[in-house]
Amino acid sequence: MPADAVVAVLDNLVPAMVLQKLALAGPLLLAAEGMIRLTGPTRVARLVAVSLAVWNPFTVERLGIGHWTVLIAYGAVPWLAAAGIRARRTGRLPGLAWLLAPLASLSASAGLVAALTLLVCGVRRPWRPGALGGQGQLLGVVLASNAPWLVAGLLHADIATGGERALVRAAR
Repeated sequence: MPADAVVAVLDNLVPAMVLQKLALAGPLLLAAEGMIRLTGPTRVARLVAVSLAVWNPFTVERLGIGHWTVLIAYGAVPWLAAAGIRARRTGRLPGLAWLLAPLASLSASAGLVAALTLLVCGVRRPWRPGALGGQGQLLGVVLASNAPWLVAGLLHADIATGGERALVRAAR
């Protein structure tokens, strides 16, 4: 699991209690700042967006069960949306997306949300496969970020589709 590897490395650098607080509170701050950047210039719009982004049933439940990988993806989504929009406008993906997309992909479901966010916000319409430019960067970051899940799925596709017999074979 990529999340286990990240924790193992960071646990040697940061005390566990500090790491836990950063993993649970940091994404909410990241989401708040990302929503400020995505909303309009009015203070009321920003306050409403930040309030709803930081404190809602989804975040409360994730905090309660300690689902930190999903919270990190949640905090990265506004930033990835902004990066996708910028890539669509300029044809270049911001470097921050190359950092946030792998962090948001520490769990498979969160990686899927991060990938869809980048692609929906960043792909130019109509899609032209011949002229990749920023589109190729989007695909590159999505594939690289989700590589652990894609490789595991491709190597063990029989377990995912074979039902009980494949699980019994894998257990032997």
